[in-house]
Amino acid sequence: MQNAEDSKQESQPQPPPVRGSEPPPEFRSELRWFGPDDANRILTESHYQRKHSPGTVSKYARDMKASKWEFNGAPIRYNGEDQGHPELLDGQHRLRAVIEANMVMPFVVIMGIQKPVSKHWTTAEVAPWATSSISTAKKPRTFWPR
Repeated sequence: MQNAEDSKQESQPQPPPVRGSEPPPEFRSELRWFGPDDANRILTESHYQRKHSPGTVSKYARDMKASKWEFNGAPIRYNGEDQGHPELLDGQHRLRAVIEANMVMPFVVIMGIQKPVSKHWTTAEVAPWATSSISTAKKPRTFWPR
C-alpha cells in the first residue's frame, strides 16, 4: 500500500535526461573587436589553417567596407592554446576580410573548444542553408536564413 508521500513523488514531472558532456574547464566566450593587426597576429600565430578562398574573403571585405556586413553572432572559435598560441578552428575568412577591408569589426569569440568536437559544426562554405542566404552585395551578408 502506498502512502500519500509516495504517490505525490510519482506524480511530479521528472527532469529530462542530461545528454552530452560538460564544457571543458578552459571554455569561455566574449565579444571582441578585431582590427587588421589583431587579425593578422591571430592568423600568423595559429597552427591550424585550412585552405582559404580568396573570393570569399573579397566578398566579405567588400560588404564590410560598404557597411553591409551584419553582426550575426557567428563566433571565431579557438581550440585552447598550443605552445602558448590559440589554435584557430573557425573564422579564418572573416579575419582575412578584416585585414583586406582595413576595418575594425565585432565578433563573438569562443575559446577552449576541444578539437575533436569541431567536426560537429558547419560553416557557410559547406552548409546549404547558410550559402542560400549569402547575397551578391545588394543586401547585408548573413549566415542565417531569411
